[in-house]
Amino acid sequence: MGFEQIDNFINQLLNSNAIKNLPPHEKEDNVLTFLSQNEEKLKATFASANYLPDQPWQNVKAEFVTRLGAIITEQVKPSLNKLIFDSLSLEWKAKYIDFLISDIDFRNKLYTLCEKLVSRYNSRKHYAGIINFINNDVLPQFIMSVYDNRRYICNGLVRFDDVSLDTPELAIDFFYTAMLFLPLYDITLPKKVIMPQYNGPMGKAVAFPEVENNAILRQNFIAKIKEIILKEFPDISPYFLKIILKTFYVPEEAEDVPYCAKVLRIIYGFATQWRKIKKDRGAESFEASWFNVARINHKFYAYDLGTLDEFYKITIEEDL
Repeated sequence: MGFEQIDNFINQLLNSNAIKNLPPHEKEDNVLTFLSQNEEKLKATFASANYLPDQPWQNVKAEFVTRLGAIITEQVKPSLNKLIFDSLSLEWKAKYIDFLISDIDFRNKLYTLCEKLVSRYNSRKHYAGIINFINNDVLPQFIMSVYDNRRYICNGLVRFDDVSLDTPELAIDFFYTAMLFLPLYDITLPKKVIMPQYNGPMGKAVAFPEVENNAILRQNFIAKIKEIILKEFPDISPYFLKIILKTFYVPEEAEDVPYCAKVLRIIYGFATQWRKIKKDRGAESFEASWFNVARINHKFYAYDLGTLDEFYKITIEEDL
């Protein structure tokens, strides 16, 4: 007997009134929560004659999670395709005279990279969050205000870096594009790859957060990400590549980090956590609350405080 019963069960959950209108990553998390909270009941259900009585629950559970991920992946891919091939203008790319790849080749390679990454849970969650953030036009409200007021952030994007993002449209499209590279930091790598002297189990793998506080392992992990990018994009601008590789800097590196990378780090964190929540009367909006908490914890996240202060000020001035 096949596992079509699992597919049918998952699709019933995904199309339920409670979650059918949520973004894909929120649907997936809701179903995983349902699985965790109702495991004993589901175990009994799938052991019944109408389901998979001959299959051990652990096999059914693993297949359930795998198939749910595959279904959500297929929901995210069309939105990624539309974003990369229809929505991005890539006009900012002309600012990088050392960006030697054509726009269409860049789009094709970027989609190929995203397609590889989106099958992983963390990357899929981040891509779905980015798409939800973009589709709700959250960033333009902030960037338009940044360029209208011409304070700290505008000066940084226009003057601090070698490449001037001198219009809000260029800045918005730049950040939308650059964010699509950052789920590379969600991958896991064999420990042997980033620690050649490692003699433990060959199957042992590590994620970026596990090595972030170890300078050598962190540098080796980022070097591997650089290798992956250069393999896919051999003609990428070295300066653009530096922004991607410097986004997750530690405080000690801040002086050598392009300002665009500092802003990108904040926008990516904001985008991947953003939720469409109705603002209660008298209460802070999700946006104001997020930037305020980020300000309080800026040292922990190595966020640029001046950038956070201005974004938070915009939420108050523009009532966002």
